[in-house]
Amino acid sequence: MRPPTAQHVALLAAPARAPRPASPHTQFADDMEGALHWYGSGSGSDWIVALSAAQAHAASHSLHLSTRLTDPAIGDTLVAIHNSPLQPAHQYAESTWLYLPDPDQLDYFWLWAQWASAGRTYHAHLSWILATGEGAYWDHTGNPVPVPDLDHTWAAATWTRIGIAIDPAAHQYVSGFAGADAADLSGLACQDAGASASTQIQLEVGLVTIGAAAAEAYLDDALVTYTIP
Repeated sequence: MRPPTAQHVALLAAPARAPRPASPHTQFADDMEGALHWYGSGSGSDWIVALSAAQAHAASHSLHLSTRLTDPAIGDTLVAIHNSPLQPAHQYAESTWLYLPDPDQLDYFWLWAQWASAGRTYHAHLSWILATGEGAYWDHTGNPVPVPDLDHTWAAATWTRIGIAIDPAAHQYVSGFAGADAADLSGLACQDAGASASTQIQLEVGLVTIGAAAAEAYLDDALVTYTIP
């Protein structure tokens, strides 16, 4: 038997290569330039979730959100929701560009992911208080927990990217961000919201007014991706 060559020895001594990270698959991408892929719910009846040419991040349209216009009140809410089929994923990431014409109109807003696993519904929920910029994740009991790394100063009439990542099988957060302000949320438990037969994963953005006046926001280039184990 021939002795191993120097090349063979070097190969045997070399450390094993780390596996390549999984590439994300696109579940949903919406540039707001075609059909409306969102639905809404809110206080009152004349709130708005509609495509609009008033603002746009990249092309000519965005998704306009407004709390009710008739008899607005403190604490009015508005949510814009998109549902996608849930995939057997290791990780899901949801993000969108957000434009606030006047942050002072809002008490806080949230970014929400909801999905079902083994017959249960789970919520992952990030929120920001506009007056202080305080960012928070919502724990397994459904209560906000401040996360200083998520704190963000919200400028008027400025586009900011916001996002959340989750591990749907483990029912845990992975990370969150607003602009350049990001937090590692790995291992933090999401809220178990009860039994469900849903096969959807939900992306939701919600607004809560601080005064008795309507509040507005715009979304653009929303993206939902997932990686397979």
